[in-house]
Amino acid sequence: MNDTPSQPILAYLAFLRGPLAGKTYPITQTVVTIGRNSTNNVVIIDPKLSRFHARLSVQKGSWWIEKLSQNTTIKVEEESIQRAKLAPNSQIFLGENVSFLFLLTLTPDTTEDAEATLPRKEVQPPGATTAAAPPSEMGIPSLEVVDNTTGSSREYPLIQDVISIGRDQTNTIMLDEPYVSDFHVQLLHQDGQWILLHPHPLRSETAYGLLSSGQRTPGNQPLRQLMKHGDIFRI
Repeated sequence: MNDTPSQPILAYLAFLRGPLAGKTYPITQTVVTIGRNSTNNVVIIDPKLSRFHARLSVQKGSWWIEKLSQNTTIKVEEESIQRAKLAPNSQIFLGENVSFLFLLTLTPDTTEDAEATLPRKEVQPPGATTAAAPPSEMGIPSLEVVDNTTGSSREYPLIQDVISIGRDQTNTIMLDEPYVSDFHVQLLHQDGQWILLHPHPLRSETAYGLLSSGQRTPGNQPLRQLMKHGDIFRI
């Protein structure tokens, strides 16, 4: 239990890919560093990241991101940058494996749920400024992906209106499994509802199709299905 008065939340990082995928972190300081070293505010153990990879900061009322090393790679909306001003809902890519959304707000009355402390590996314990909570606990629609072989699971926030799922690294949610096609399915947010499309619009078919509601959809059969809370889809 922490009796220290809570600091106001200035922004959120909703991780889509990498070791922190499925986690959303409130930011409570105007300067935040990201990298492998344990002294960073947000620590990400990924071999493709630098020890000190990126810095987020507030300057003249706006959020900026900048590289901390010439050898690092940062992209904002697929464009490589040295330093860039961030707009709400910007998608940021760090190195080859990590991406997150930069958010200024979540749904109303949900920020108090973000109080679970990060594991030691993922954040600097002294004066740590971030905390993690599953997206579903913060009022964000989410997709839980479960590996039936290992039993491991990850929860991904559904923040973008178009979400691609597949084995290719350019997907919003990358599933590096042999039974998943490079572009397998797409999720669309339309008129307040989520719709699943199979196969992905970039492909005419998938290798193993899809199983939903006890019915199998062959890889070459189109499916457009309205998604409801609790639906289970299997690849």
